[in-house]
Amino acid sequence: MPLSVSVFKEESAIDDIFKRINSNGKHLSSQELRQAGSTNAFGRIVRKLSEKIRGDVSHSDRLTLNNMKKISINNTKLSYGINMEGIFWRKHGIITNENIRGSRDEELVANLLSAILVKPRPAGTSNNLNRYYSGDNTVENEIRKLGEEYIIKMFETVFDALRQTFESTGSSFSKLIFKKETKYVNRSFQVFFLAFYDLLVKEGLKILDYTKLAKHLEGIGDNYLTANAEYFKYSKQREDGVEVIEGLMKQFFIKKRENDPALNNGVIKLESLLGGSKTENASYDFKIGIHRMDKDGKFDDECFEKILKTLTAIANGSKDSIGYVVLGVADNRNAAVHHDTYYKSKNISYKDFNVTGVQCEANKYNSHENYVRNIETKIRASKIYPSKYKDQILRNIDYFNYYDKTVLILKIENNGEPVKYGDRFYERQSTSTIEVDRDKEVNVYQRILK
Repeated sequence: MPLSVSVFKEESAIDDIFKRINSNGKHLSSQELRQAGSTNAFGRIVRKLSEKIRGDVSHSDRLTLNNMKKISINNTKLSYGINMEGIFWRKHGIITNENIRGSRDEELVANLLSAILVKPRPAGTSNNLNRYYSGDNTVENEIRKLGEEYIIKMFETVFDALRQTFESTGSSFSKLIFKKETKYVNRSFQVFFLAFYDLLVKEGLKILDYTKLAKHLEGIGDNYLTANAEYFKYSKQREDGVEVIEGLMKQFFIKKRENDPALNNGVIKLESLLGGSKTENASYDFKIGIHRMDKDGKFDDECFEKILKTLTAIANGSKDSIGYVVLGVADNRNAAVHHDTYYKSKNISYKDFNVTGVQCEANKYNSHENYVRNIETKIRASKIYPSKYKDQILRNIDYFNYYDKTVLILKIENNGEPVKYGDRFYERQSTSTIEVDRDKEVNVYQRILK
């Protein structure tokens, strides 16, 4: 019997037909409809994260029909695929089998992702999710700024820390947190995830002892969450819950001394530095780049030496001094315009600053790795003394993308000893770096060693 066949080459037409089939065929949940009709970055990240948590992830977005059963969620009568009871959401009593099949796990992930990306944190409502899946500019812009790869790694790292905590005692989230019957495990889990996110990512802490933390949290859901959990889909009530859980957990977290690439994102640091520089300007300096913007465009050794002197000057402020020099940011409009004209680029405005990036001058080195390597070589050969400060600066170089701009941050932190450049001390006076007179060098020692 002849079959009628329609061929479509335009992806938009295929997506539209797919939406219609899913809308009018078998009844789908609201989340399934959102995900089926989504082609934007938000929906893509939610799908990837949800697949990884469930375990039905494929290395390719294309899958042959004969391989599909290998990553399908099975039921008790089937011997192939992924065991439903082995999925995190079921093991920890957060989402029922039926709701997993209705993609409620993806809805939960979408609510968590939007709570991370949108400021202030939005309510976890269907209307908000519909907007984000439709390509809300605020969310898509934040994803473009942070980068999909970082967002996924960061989310997974927070998720793994939470999982490790609640599995450290051989128990599960629902059994450990609640000793009494409750129907609000799902919403309470979101509160815990966001509390972990705030402590691990925003505050840069790490968990001191997973088992002790888990035991401390035993039964706290009954005392601190159940009474208000019905309203956790609303922004204020959820934030109140997050704040309570953070307060209960914080004694089991300590400050990280090392950088965790999965949690360390220069974008967050950059915007924080730009925001704080107006009130603590002696601790920050901004440079548009380290190459001359002239006919030759060569590396500016004099400029780089000034940068290193500035870092030593910041460190000499006190025994607790921490400071940064940011490359790729102009602190006035004229400098940004000159950069844009010279490199035929367009800067990005943030607060009173213009982010120009150093990607144009980095292109002179054939690769960004060579550009950073050249800077590292200059630091190693510099006159900073004691040399432990050189090692510290090298360990803390941040090189990252801010939208389509590349920014480099150099950091220094006083560790109990004054620092020289050559045989002289430098200090900061407002935004200026000043050489310390010989007869006043004792003041530097007194500030740091007292």
